[in-house]
Amino acid sequence: MRNPTRTSFGKSLIVLAASGLLTACGGGDKTEDGVVQFASQIASQTRAYALKADVESTLPISFQAVGATASTTDPAAVTATMVLDWAQFKFPELFPKALAQTFPAVVYNGVVYNARAYSGPWGIRYLGITLDGRIFGLGDFTNQALQQFDSIRVWATQVVADRCGVNPASCGTSAPAGPLNDCTMPAAQALATGSRFIATYETSGSSISRFTTDSTVRGASTFEGQSAIRIEGRMEGTSTSSGQTITIVNEANSYSQDGGNGFVRNLGSLNKSTTSGAFGSQVSNFKTVLTPGELNAEFSIQPGQSITLSGTATSTIDGLPGFSSSNTSTFTFVVRENLTVRGKAYATCRYTERDINDTSSVVTSWFVRGKGVPVRIEDTNTSGGVTTTEVTELVSGSINGAPI
Repeated sequence: MRNPTRTSFGKSLIVLAASGLLTACGGGDKTEDGVVQFASQIASQTRAYALKADVESTLPISFQAVGATASTTDPAAVTATMVLDWAQFKFPELFPKALAQTFPAVVYNGVVYNARAYSGPWGIRYLGITLDGRIFGLGDFTNQALQQFDSIRVWATQVVADRCGVNPASCGTSAPAGPLNDCTMPAAQALATGSRFIATYETSGSSISRFTTDSTVRGASTFEGQSAIRIEGRMEGTSTSSGQTITIVNEANSYSQDGGNGFVRNLGSLNKSTTSGAFGSQVSNFKTVLTPGELNAEFSIQPGQSITLSGTATSTIDGLPGFSSSNTSTFTFVVRENLTVRGKAYATCRYTERDINDTSSVVTSWFVRGKGVPVRIEDTNTSGGVTTTEVTELVSGSINGAPI
């Protein structure tokens, strides 16, 4: 799953990620005696816990699969340790990394588990994986019953997809390849207090959407304990698919920093989204934190060059425990070229973006030189030998009152 700052421009404005909450079940010894025995086997192999008194409590929640599906990744390449590390990354409030106690070879009822324990106000939570790849949990999130959560095979694709977030060093750096190019606006200009950007876009393809975004730089603020520049924005539009039309209003405060040398560092955002249609209305409040903040380093390359960037986002929706996701995308600066969109000519930089975990999709964007505003985005997907393209185009827009 791509981070909000690393996805196609149109989709990032009109699509809210909906987390499918699938509670896995089945397997394991569910008797009280079994619980006690399993816990005692782990407890017997560890020293006393020296826990901090100020550990915050968390609500008991189920170990949930976010869209888990059968994996196409070779399970042999995904180890138990990788899955346990990933669980700490994906569900940080359920399995806090700082509290993890590791037990590479716990034996229970003749079965060897690679296990970890997390002690806190909730008691002790356990997560263990057998030698044949079955995953078990025990604690308040399983109602104190030993419970199986599928196997490494089921989770392998997600573990591989999030590897850069779990271990950023394994994916290299997201540092710029050179100085800021002429395809976007330098930070001093983009983050100047009072700057205002208004644009209307229209998307056609499997659905038809039209939306207007209006954002203003409000000035100095803080976000997650860091100094930041707050940008206040509102997006409003409609999307029609299969004869059904929904209205979307997204009110957002995003936070950025001057990243130096003209680059902008994105830190995250706070959003309130309202969708309404034949099904009624729904309001969602969500927070996204990018760790670390992401530089727009794709604007450091020249025509013919590519750069691979990684990012990690932690999202909290309606106050529920947060979940993390990571992505790695390769950006290619194809060419500088003139492009006419809806009868107006623009000097642009054409870029492509490919998610390294999704070879079936490529996003091509044309950015107005010196402004970084996309005037056309083509999102092309190939599935089952069929290729479809969704096109988003700028209808009208202005920066500080001047037409784009």
